[in-house]
Amino acid sequence: MQFFQSTFPFIILSAFTPVVLLLLRILLAIIFVDSGRRHIADPKGRGKELGLSAILTFTLGASEVVAGTLVFIGLWIHIATLILMIVMLGAMYFKIFIWKTGIYGDNNNGWYYDALLFADAGILSAIGAGPISIAWFLHISTTI
Repeated sequence: MQFFQSTFPFIILSAFTPVVLLLLRILLAIIFVDSGRRHIADPKGRGKELGLSAILTFTLGASEVVAGTLVFIGLWIHIATLILMIVMLGAMYFKIFIWKTGIYGDNNNGWYYDALLFADAGILSAIGAGPISIAWFLHISTTI
């Protein structure tokens, strides 16, 4: 955190940083919780679409819902974002190496979206949940 404060003081010390971190957390949580909910609701059908087993699809969905919820409330943010980053690495791996899609793919089904979600989770992992979070309220450290 000290590196960010000394290198980018106008960003980290900005009065809007807590609100921006909250909005980033909310957006990321909505995306992952909704995706995970769809995996859990029909693991067999979603697994067939993705080329995964029903058990793996359900586990993937549960991971997205739990990690997304933790991101939303701002608790254990480093663990939650690490889980989401692993999910996105898996998605990018499938799209790049298995399905052979380009960055934009056909009909916008490429891996650019996954890369953006990976980067968003990485930003939250580096900076932390911010002061508008359960971790801040409970005085749990949000920095590594």
